Amino acid sequence: MTEINQNDIMIIVKGATQMAQEDTTLHPKEEALLRKIIEVGGLKPEVFNDFSTSVKKEIDIFALVEMLSGEKAKKAFLLGMATMALADGTVDDHEKEFLDELGKELHVGGFKISALTYEKGESMLMHLIEVAEKS
Repeated sequence: MTEINQNDIMIIVKGATQMAQEDTTLHPKEEALLRKIIEVGGLKPEVFNDFSTSVKKEIDIFALVEMLSGEKAKKAFLLGMATMALADGTVDDHEKEFLDELGKELHVGGFKISALTYEKGESMLMHLIEVAEKS
């Protein structure tokens, strides 16, 4: 399994940002998670400003995932999306359906979002990103 690279981390941030913006409000926990992904991933802090201040625009998530480098990056992407969905404390049916569909599209298996807590998701995601290639 290939390691996660900087491009993958940027894609994870884009996907997580899209998920955070679904309800048009950036919850403090969502912002904190985005900042943590950027910091742990070794990206420049300005990346957050680029995403957080931009007007919400629809990103084709399924086109984004085509750019991921491998299975580990795809798992991190799905985990990032699920963790972001959990960050504001509510996961609606639309988000659950979307995450199920995304898991199938990525061919990395899924997980029951009801069995995942925000804290567990964040911990697992940070672990994957910490061991990423920082070149």
